Amino acid sequence: MWIILQKLYKDNKNLKKKVARLEELANKDIKKMNMIEWLNKNDKGINIEYWLKGNLSVTIDDIKMIFSTDYTRGISNILQNNINDKDNNPFRAFSHKSKQLYIYEKNKWKKCKKIDIMKIFDRISLNILKKSKDYDKTLTDQEKYGPDNIEYLKNCDKIMVVDTKKKDRYCRYIESSIISSICKSLNDMTEYKFYI
Repeated sequence: MWIILQKLYKDNKNLKKKVARLEELANKDIKKMNMIEWLNKNDKGINIEYWLKGNLSVTIDDIKMIFSTDYTRGISNILQNNINDKDNNPFRAFSHKSKQLYIYEKNKWKKCKKIDIMKIFDRISLNILKKSKDYDKTLTDQEKYGPDNIEYLKNCDKIMVVDTKKKDRYCRYIESSIISSICKSLNDMTEYKFYI
């Protein structure tokens, strides 16, 4: 009996080593995978232009968030509200490529570039300005132009982003926020078959 237990223990140990080697090999192959080719074959997203114009919305609550805190938290709130469906958006990110964002543009996937993130920032900024105009209509003339309009002026200053360093910082924040909110692990995706 003791000999059988020793043999089973030894076999189990060898099998664990083999499984570990196979998992390591599979992970290496996944890291070497051409993600753009794989995405084009297996995943149809929403075109970025369509999403920016139709699905990216800013609410009065988002404006109030910016006014009560700062622009970064407002952007975070806007992104969180608009990228609530991880599959119904033009973005994809994967855990094995930690800082790479892919976008769906003109019916093809591509690696996201700085200019693409600038487009997203510009659209968010434009929507914030449009919604702040609606918010301004709810204010009285006294609140906007009176002697105690310091808060109104500070709020206007918060939503007007003209400094290029701030724009770059917000763009980096947008990219990292999108990646962290939609990042998937290829190892956990059972809906697709991987042939290695």
